[in-house]
Amino acid sequence: MNSSSRSTPDRFQRDFGRRLAQLRIQKKKLSQASVAAELKVHLKKYSRWEQGYTLPSLPECQELAGYFESTLDFLIGGLEAPNPIRRKNGAVEWMVTRPPRNDGERKAIKCYELAAASATPAEIARSVGLTQDQPDVEVGKFIGDAIQKGLVQVLKVNEDQSLSEELRGRLLAEIPKLQDGNFQVLVASLGLSPRKFRANILGYLASRFLLKHRRKCHHEYAIGLVGGFAVSQMVYHLQRGELQEVTAYPWTLYPARIQVGYSANSLVSHMVFDGEDYRVQGVNLSIANEAEMHALLERAGLCDIVFMGLGSLQGGMSERFATLLYLYNLDPEEVLSNGGVGDVLGYPVRENGELLFEEEIAEKRWSVRPDKLKNLVSMKKPVVGIIFGQEKAPVTLGALRGGTINTLIIDDRLAGSLLARLDEG
Repeated sequence: MNSSSRSTPDRFQRDFGRRLAQLRIQKKKLSQASVAAELKVHLKKYSRWEQGYTLPSLPECQELAGYFESTLDFLIGGLEAPNPIRRKNGAVEWMVTRPPRNDGERKAIKCYELAAASATPAEIARSVGLTQDQPDVEVGKFIGDAIQKGLVQVLKVNEDQSLSEELRGRLLAEIPKLQDGNFQVLVASLGLSPRKFRANILGYLASRFLLKHRRKCHHEYAIGLVGGFAVSQMVYHLQRGELQEVTAYPWTLYPARIQVGYSANSLVSHMVFDGEDYRVQGVNLSIANEAEMHALLERAGLCDIVFMGLGSLQGGMSERFATLLYLYNLDPEEVLSNGGVGDVLGYPVRENGELLFEEEIAEKRWSVRPDKLKNLVSMKKPVVGIIFGQEKAPVTLGALRGGTINTLIIDDRLAGSLLARLDEG
C-alpha cells in the first residue's frame, strides 16, 4: 500500500496520528504491533501513521475507519468524537454525521430527530420555532437540508412485520391475480411524521430491496425509474457506491421539474443523465427525433426491476398530474367524472384497475405503456411501488388490481387506509 510522507509532521498529520492512537487505545485496547498485525501492515509503517510522519492512502483510511468502527470524518478531523451520534427512534436507527455549524443546521437536525420520533409537522414546527401556516412545508425544508447536506444518515429501518403480513394476506385474498407472482409488502411504521421524512425512510427501504435483488442476478442488470419523491430518495441512499454497475432507464420522458438542490425528481434525473456520479451506466437522453424516443421507451421495457410512485387525485390534484393532463390535452373534470383516482405512468386509472384514455395517451408516447409493467409482473419481476400517505389507497388498489405493480414499500398510514378500504368492500 502506498503512503505519502513528509520529513516533519504538519498539523494535519499530527492531528490524524493523535486520533488514530485514540481509536487504538480506547476502542481496541491493543498495542501498535497487535493492530498492525491484524491490519496486515508493517509495524514501522503503522507507527509512523500514529506519529504523524506519514499519511495512509484513502483506501487505507477507509479500512482503518472500518476496523475501528469509526468514520473517515473523525480520522480526518470532521467529527470531534470517534463515533457519530447514533439515534434510534421507533422503527428508524440513524446518526448525526457531524456537529452542526450554524443555527440552520441545528434546526435541520432537530427537525429530523423529532420526525424520527413520529412527531407531527405542527409539533415539530412549534418545537423549533417555525411558522404554523404550512408546517409540513416549513419542516420539510429543514428535513431536506439535513438530508442534502449529509448531516444525517439512515442506518437501519425495522419493518413492521405484523402489519406487513396482515396487509399481504388481505390483498392476496381480495386480488386473486396477486397469488400468481412473488407479491411482497414492506411496511414502515412512521406515524404522522412529515412527508419528506417518510419519503426518505421508504427510499432507504427501497435501496436495500434493490441491493438484495441485484445480488441475486449475475447478468447485466437494468432498472427502470419513474421520477417521484420517494424514488429520488432511493437513488440518494445509493450514492455511497453500493450498487454495482447497472443500466438505468427512465420510464417516463415527460418534463420533470428539476430545481437546484433538493427536489422531487432531480436525483432520479441526475442518475439517468449523469450516471457516472452514481457508478451507474446512464442512458443518453439527447433524443434527436421521435423515432429515437420511441426506441428508448421500447428498450426500457426490458428491465429487471422497476421503481415508481403513483399519482393521486384524492385530496386535490398534484402539480405533476395536472401537468400530465395538460400534456395529454385532457380535462381534469372528465378524468374525475370517469372514476379516475390517480395515475400509473401518467395513465389515469380507476380503483378497479381499469385505465382511462389509454389509446389517446399512448399516441403521445411520453412514457412506457402500462402493459410493459404487466409483462414484467407476469414474468415475476419486481415492479415496486414506493408509496406513502393514506390518500394513495385508491390508486394503489387500482395499480394492484390492474396488474401493474407486485411489490409495495409503504408507510403505516397507507397500510391502514388500504385495510380500511378492503373492509368496506
